[in-house]
Amino acid sequence: MLPLAGYETAAKLSPWYYYLGSDPLTNGVDWLHLAVLAAVAAVGLGLAARYFPRRDLRG
Repeated sequence: MLPLAGYETAAKLSPWYYYLGSDPLTNGVDWLHLAVLAAVAAVGLGLAARYFPRRDLRG
């Protein structure tokens, strides 16, 4: 929806831009876009591991 509102540069913050931006079904995999998605996933996983508390299920 961001490009329709005139915010084309803000649309690059969305994972869907990198997932569908290069039209992978037609043109093949764009490795730079895949690397960006992997980096976003790694940062999200790292933040979740750091900031979400662990649960003690033994007690």
